[in-house]
Amino acid sequence: MRTYLRTGLAPLALTLTFAAACLPASARTLDPAVPADALELNKRVGCGEADGKPAVYYWSGKIYSRVDGEPDRVLFHGEGMNIRQCVAVSDPQRGKGYRHVSREVMFFTDPVTGKIIREWKNPWTGETVPVMQINNDPVNARPSFPTTADGKPMTIDLQTVGDYSQLRFEAPLFYKNPLAGEYQDFIGGPFNQNVGRYVGAGPIFRIQHAASAAWTLGDWTIGGVARYKSGYTDQGPVNKVASYQTTDAYVAWTAMKGLSLTFGINNIADTDP
Repeated sequence: MRTYLRTGLAPLALTLTFAAACLPASARTLDPAVPADALELNKRVGCGEADGKPAVYYWSGKIYSRVDGEPDRVLFHGEGMNIRQCVAVSDPQRGKGYRHVSREVMFFTDPVTGKIIREWKNPWTGETVPVMQINNDPVNARPSFPTTADGKPMTIDLQTVGDYSQLRFEAPLFYKNPLAGEYQDFIGGPFNQNVGRYVGAGPIFRIQHAASAAWTLGDWTIGGVARYKSGYTDQGPVNKVASYQTTDAYVAWTAMKGLSLTFGINNIADTDP
């Protein structure tokens, strides 16, 4: 499935101009090459200039089907909004920054009438199913600072179009779907089903779970964890790995408040997949 979205925000002019008489002596044009200015530009595009003041972000678009071997078709239209604000934060090492906090809703609408859809008839199966609207609360981001977590200066990807600058970002909508299991590596590519197979760095288990127990007496704690993983097809398709279980055990001693020592053994039965 793919979604085309267009924002309902007018282009934002990132160079600020005012009447000279109203400007303080320190007023200047923000420079995206300066980390602190890049951070401020990023904040203003997302939330506006004011700190801690709610802003509204609106979008609308079309939701298409994507079935291997069939042309794409419009299933619904979509319309939503995000209510957000940016609040000031500070860090001893990274300086002053902000955090983006928000919540959002989105409704699926009929492509002809524009009304919110409550039920939808699946054109492939003929089944009529209820439509679940989107209500994401919260939708928050990690704090942003002039210096990134790995010590690099903050940058912003701006594209200038005439008198306006646009902030570009990519939101990949083709990804592994944990509900359907099938996905595409790239737009227009074949659909893959990798549950129960060894893919990339490891197997994708159809079923896996863990159970743990611990017993504490005074400063001592004894515990264990049992893990179960279902079978899968290895990298060589003729090699089938059966389901298996491993057990871990540990002993912990609390020497004082805030200090403890733990000794453990993983896979004490040395079980191989």
